[in-house]
Amino acid sequence: MMSNNFDIKTLYFNSAENYLKTFYQCLLGLEKDPANIFLINEAFRAAHSMKSESLTMQFNNIGLLCHKLEDIFAILKQKPNRNLLGSAVITELLEAIDDLGVSVRRVKQKGEESDVQERIIKLKHLEEILKKGGTKNLSKRKDARSKDRADLKGLDLAIIDTINVKTQILDNLMNLLEELVILKLRFDRALEEKNFERLYDFKKHLALLLSELQYSISQARLIPISQIVENFPRLVRDMSRVQGKNVVLEIKGLDLRIDRTIADRLVEPLVHLLRNSVDHGIESPAERKKLGKPAEGKIQIIARREKDRAVLEIFDDGRGFDFEKIRKAILKNYALDEKEVEKMDKSKILSLLYQGGVSTSETVTSYSGRGMGLYAVKSTLDLMGGSLTVETQTNFGTHFILEFPLSLAIIKALLVEMGEEKFAIPTVNIIQSMRLTRKEIKKAADLDTFILNGEEIGILDLGSRLLKSSYPAESKYFPVVVVEYEGKKIGFLVHKIIGLEELTVKPLTQFPILGTNFSGATVLGDGKVALIIDIPAIFNYF
Repeated sequence: MMSNNFDIKTLYFNSAENYLKTFYQCLLGLEKDPANIFLINEAFRAAHSMKSESLTMQFNNIGLLCHKLEDIFAILKQKPNRNLLGSAVITELLEAIDDLGVSVRRVKQKGEESDVQERIIKLKHLEEILKKGGTKNLSKRKDARSKDRADLKGLDLAIIDTINVKTQILDNLMNLLEELVILKLRFDRALEEKNFERLYDFKKHLALLLSELQYSISQARLIPISQIVENFPRLVRDMSRVQGKNVVLEIKGLDLRIDRTIADRLVEPLVHLLRNSVDHGIESPAERKKLGKPAEGKIQIIARREKDRAVLEIFDDGRGFDFEKIRKAILKNYALDEKEVEKMDKSKILSLLYQGGVSTSETVTSYSGRGMGLYAVKSTLDLMGGSLTVETQTNFGTHFILEFPLSLAIIKALLVEMGEEKFAIPTVNIIQSMRLTRKEIKKAADLDTFILNGEEIGILDLGSRLLKSSYPAESKYFPVVVVEYEGKKIGFLVHKIIGLEELTVKPLTQFPILGTNFSGATVLGDGKVALIIDIPAIFNYF
């Protein structure tokens, strides 16, 4: 019988995920260095340990599959050479690990194992081939069906549902809890004694403890970015082989820690960018040879932290954006004048790509071709308060820069008031706030403007926009918050500027009636709710 002990199962599944990661890392490493005995030994140990643990838990199919993998790695330990471990063998083993992962996740989600007999038969066939020392027939068989694996269904790109938290953070949370309990007892006593001076002191102490608690919890939610990118080398390998290309992915900055929610949202945008690089960016080996490039294309992901923001850079050494080809696609998809499109600069063309539906692909693959890649990336980053920058040069490659907050749980924002309601404007978009006089405002039929540092900036009456409550025209002064998004600036006319706050963000998924002008909500100190203004959504109207 299976163990009903939740803790034991949790430990097993966590270990299984780690073994799967070890398999993938070792196999991808062995594809580059087939005689690396260290990697073979690591894979053998992972297969042996996972077999033992699976059989102990009475997950027999998983145990049998691991046993057969163990047999194969045992052969490779005896014969570590480049002739045995070719790409076809690596592909066969990777597919076996895919099936192993599917079975583990099926047990975790449904409590039942997958049927792995077909995979075990294939591995027995591979075992016989390896014993004889010849893999030519296997290579032909794998090449013939390589396109059948284009769907990548076996590759799990989801975030795992557990977070490893440092004991120091847990200790700090426990200490804070103890302090809060003691403070409550002291608060109750002061309340009985009607000692209001002490109550005021306790209030300040409570605010400090809550701030520390908020920070500690946000730290506990952070995960290393390695958890979302560790499967990407395999993803790039499979996609490039379907395209008849040879592409390697290098990743740096794996220790960068970001909020789990952000990490979850980042997976799809990053996969889109990698697909674009493999499908459109990296040339075929023949093209690269003509251009004097190495046959192997290269993609790099570099992760780093800048203050309270995270930056992800993705480089490829491919052909870069073909803007002439993109112009033709724009003419095909948009009712625009040909001369107008010819005059468009790169930034304008990119802004159209961000809207989606513009594709230069002649065919639609399982990876790309629908023109939705950059749209998906840009819209996801907008929702997170992030940004996307694209730099590209013909025949030298493309550079994507993704910038986003480390955490969505807490943001810095400027509180403003309109009518009787309060709103929050994220500080990441704010240039400055000011009070304008009537003389400083230039009246216009469509949009009033003012001059800031020699630049004419439009004024949007935010109260009118959000509440249908215009700012009193007879006022002497006009509070304005200047915000910027994608190089564009606008001044938000508000009724009152309250001040800067650190806010805890709540999602608006339960309140679709609020529309698209807001990205979240927060509960203020007085118990009232303030909506957080979605800057990209506001700018989309201009």
